[in-house]
Amino acid sequence: MQILLIFISAIFVNNVVLSQFLGVCPFLGVSKKVGTAVGMTAAVTFVMAIATLVTYLLQYYVLVPLHIEFLQTVSFILVIASLVQMVEIIIKKISPSLYQALGIFLPLITTNCVVLGVAIQVVTNEYDFGVGAHMLGLGHSILFAIATAIGYGLALILFAGIREQLELSNVPKAFKGVPIALLTAGIMALAFMGFSGKMNRKQQTLSDIEALLRAGELEEAHQSLREFVKREPDNPQGWYMLGNLYRRQQLWGDAINNLNKAKLLDPDGPADAAIESIYNIIRFVNKDLMNP
Repeated sequence: MQILLIFISAIFVNNVVLSQFLGVCPFLGVSKKVGTAVGMTAAVTFVMAIATLVTYLLQYYVLVPLHIEFLQTVSFILVIASLVQMVEIIIKKISPSLYQALGIFLPLITTNCVVLGVAIQVVTNEYDFGVGAHMLGLGHSILFAIATAIGYGLALILFAGIREQLELSNVPKAFKGVPIALLTAGIMALAFMGFSGKMNRKQQTLSDIEALLRAGELEEAHQSLREFVKREPDNPQGWYMLGNLYRRQQLWGDAINNLNKAKLLDPDGPADAAIESIYNIIRFVNKDLMNP
């Protein structure tokens, strides 16, 4: 059931192009022909799945233990660039015609924010697929990346099919080419918004959430904090409170991830001391965990 929810969420509800607006450049650039769109989808799916595997391991077994999370973006881009070079060589050998059709957009997968965005999302965001909010494990991270790539491909292929039909239609001269393509993309985005449903939940402030914490309403406070940091990702206090909540629940990994976000936004804030206290607890409880 959880796997099904991952695929439905990534493909339809939070479609990476039409809901999150990532990867718009190749979405417009290689969507003139369905064949090219299919090839691009296959390339992005392969790169995204392998990149997520490698970057996940890099994050949790290199960057976090060495406390060099600030190198996350640079290191992830280097991994993706290496994989793209490999894919480019393979496609050039197997299908020269597809290689020519993809053109400049194939090497541009290196800086395609879809691939980089998913790699960062799976190691920084929490997801609730019917079992409570939690960080994704390695297996579910790869499945999430594949599902996201399928959603990207679905949007790309549908858009390419519509653009092929528009080439045969009597479109007003002023709208031919890019204008009608952008209008079509906008209508598709509106259509996909229907999958997300209607949100009626009251937006709570940090003061409201602090009141919930004082009252012991941890589950509701947790949900409200997750919504708050999604709504205001640049607010260090929200990340700090979420990290502290995880610390109270002894979910050390989730606590450190959220406190690190607060530390990046406010280096002089209390997050650094909170992180150090967690490491002290871990060292005390299990010395071998910190010195394998």
